[in-house]
Amino acid sequence: MRILFFTPFAGRNGAEMMLWYIIKHINKDEFSCALFSGHRGPLIDELPESVPFFLPYVPLKQTLRQRIIAKAKNKIFKQDKIDDLYKKSVVDAHNKFKPDIWYINTVLCPEAVSLALELGVPYVVHFHDMLFIYQHITYNNLKNAVEGAQLLVGCSNVVCDKLKIMGGTDIALHYECIDTNNIIVDKKNTEKLRKKLNINNSFVWIMSGSVEYRKGTDLIPLIARSLDKSVTILWIGPGSSGYSYYIEKELKYYGIENVIMLGAKSDDYYDYLSLGDGLVLTSREDPFPLVMIEAAAMGLPIVSFNSGGVKEFVKDGMGIVIDSFDTLDLINAMQKVSNNEINLNKDISIARANEFDAKIQAQYWQDMMLSKNFV
Repeated sequence: MRILFFTPFAGRNGAEMMLWYIIKHINKDEFSCALFSGHRGPLIDELPESVPFFLPYVPLKQTLRQRIIAKAKNKIFKQDKIDDLYKKSVVDAHNKFKPDIWYINTVLCPEAVSLALELGVPYVVHFHDMLFIYQHITYNNLKNAVEGAQLLVGCSNVVCDKLKIMGGTDIALHYECIDTNNIIVDKKNTEKLRKKLNINNSFVWIMSGSVEYRKGTDLIPLIARSLDKSVTILWIGPGSSGYSYYIEKELKYYGIENVIMLGAKSDDYYDYLSLGDGLVLTSREDPFPLVMIEAAAMGLPIVSFNSGGVKEFVKDGMGIVIDSFDTLDLINAMQKVSNNEINLNKDISIARANEFDAKIQAQYWQDMMLSKNFV
């Protein structure tokens, strides 16, 4: 089976990491694959040499405004639609690679969906998102993604349920995954970080993700004010918006000193994660967060709102999932964990995380694809 994958950024977000794991572990006797990425992100350089990649002819630094102007000129001068640089680059990639099917790795590639319909190419759409993302997609783009695909893939049962509600018929479940072999902790560096951050013997809660409303970062000040001052909260993740500014100011306003906003970390990410005694997820919506798998692989207990796929992942002995979205309930659960008031078993967490190792999930994905008859 020849598959042309589509992805928007080739970045290190959950959806695109999952795609890279699939490509890395793909059975070359059964599949030939190529990649079309909207941008030359960092993961392009990590593709296997056997996997060709294609980029749009639109200059990589061209702004959205410039693309709109270019399309307007094509319309004014009545040029053939094929002259649209994005479309032409996709068509050329398709003609060169000659795939049997397009695999659109996120609903955030609406141009690929539209082109597949226009050209009559069979396509699969992999959904890694729920309602928060749907509001940023046009009515017709989401409709085409759901109704025109030969197969819809959801990253958790809760996502698959949303696809059923939207009228999806052929729906498959494929969970997100991590490469457990990549979880390597430098204990010496971890101790250096502990001293640098002035973390003593306090209980450390890790929070991770982009600083944004969906992730519930604005709940940090209330949580910090409600916990013992000896408890430390570390947030790992980027944030540079006005939302981040507000949270920074609220922490300062209330004199909260036990919250450390670390920003994005990459090279020593797992060293920072290993500083934690537990993971708390404040997300209002999260289909299947990778950090919960990573935390479980490191034996950390998890406390979370029932925001999506987390309830499908966390088993007895791994932590607490709160069915309400009451922050006080979340705080109470955090206190039960930090005070050893519930039964926790690291071995259960580690074993559960190993079920979502990239090599295992890549095999599930291949079995799923080979079971379908794409025409």
